[in-house]
Amino acid sequence: MTTTSPEVEIDQSKREMVDEWASLDRAMKDALAPYQGKIKRLQDLREQFLSWLPSGMAGDQEGFLDGISSRILVSACDNKREVTLAGKLKLRRLWGAKTLLERCYLPVKQLPDPDDKQGLYTVKQRTGPRHLTAIPKPAAQQAA
Repeated sequence: MTTTSPEVEIDQSKREMVDEWASLDRAMKDALAPYQGKIKRLQDLREQFLSWLPSGMAGDQEGFLDGISSRILVSACDNKREVTLAGKLKLRRLWGAKTLLERCYLPVKQLPDPDDKQGLYTVKQRTGPRHLTAIPKPAAQQAA
């Protein structure tokens, strides 16, 4: 946040909601803080366990990982729909090449240069989501 950020004027009932949100945000961060390390460890172990599965394991197969006193069920893969090459060709005929390209989604990580610092493939604009951060008001402004 910069010092030139505009302050949005809101009425008293909305100010109370701002304070409620800030209080809930602090409470959630405080409540989750002791678990952050465990959450990270859980994610790391999950990735490691999945790497142990045979590379040729079919997506509709389930499996088990046995520990000393526990057993983990590894489920079948979730269903995922993708447009086939034949489907893309039909869509190009239906929509035209320009519309098809406009509607296509390309993950940036698949580009020849994912960072694309020269802007050959991408445009970087501030159009993403906004984030909220609760910060204490300066004492001089609290009295106002």
